[in-house]
Amino acid sequence: MALAAGCLSAVPAQAAQAPQQVPPQAVAQAHTVTYDQYAVKVDGKPLYLWGAELHYFRLPSPDAWRDVLQKVKAAGFNSVSLYFDWGYHSTSAGSYDFKGIRNVDRLLDEAERAGLYVIARPGPYINAEVSGGGFPAWHKTHAGVNRTSEEAYLKDAREWMSRINPISAGDGHPLTIGGTTYAKGLGVHADSQVRVYLGGACTWFTATARVDDEVGDGGSVSFRAVADGRILFTSPVLYGSDGSTPVDVDVTGARWLDLTVDGGGDVSADHADWADARLTCAGGTS
Repeated sequence: MALAAGCLSAVPAQAAQAPQQVPPQAVAQAHTVTYDQYAVKVDGKPLYLWGAELHYFRLPSPDAWRDVLQKVKAAGFNSVSLYFDWGYHSTSAGSYDFKGIRNVDRLLDEAERAGLYVIARPGPYINAEVSGGGFPAWHKTHAGVNRTSEEAYLKDAREWMSRINPISAGDGHPLTIGGTTYAKGLGVHADSQVRVYLGGACTWFTATARVDDEVGDGGSVSFRAVADGRILFTSPVLYGSDGSTPVDVDVTGARWLDLTVDGGGDVSADHADWADARLTCAGGTS
């Protein structure tokens, strides 16, 4: 699960130079992807893609995705091509399902763990020997000629792209707990540890902890907040059917805050949120 855009994120230890009074920068490193007539380039260096292909919609078992992707890597490939099937994720107009066997976040996480680049192919027409080339059945009742610039067709196609593109780009879903969407916070997949440099400049940390709604009643995780080795907060094992747990701890004087989430065994659905995560530091709340 991708980190949600927000004010709390991790800083690598070597990058911390002084107490932070502004939101720390994220650990994830941005890369520049370009190409010329010879190759795709990542950060200016040529990358020759040797790709296999996986149709996850024909393998409705998220636990099996890791096995297949690891075999792709072991066979010498460095990338995997993934079609995203519009009809598979949308059975009625305006309704989209990215949970369980349709959890594209999980699929992309598994590809990353396997060390593979992803060639994302969201369509909207994917062919792939699927019925209707991946167009949902409900779309066939709408006006507009498919695969043209007719506005009636583009309206439906753009809606699909607006749902799948943020996920395939690594932005993930908004953090959602109990039906409430949070614009800020930290979303992780257990097991996870995020370290934030405070430098003694902060006094308080608050958040709402829970399994994310996207996994339904699945998932089982426990949360822990540790400041300079001192345990400030620990939760029992929380399940997708449980309510949220408030986190409200004093971090006065601490140099480091470690936010840890441990899985409870349900690996395929251990999506955990530190929703609305906030640090009160010198200069205000961030």
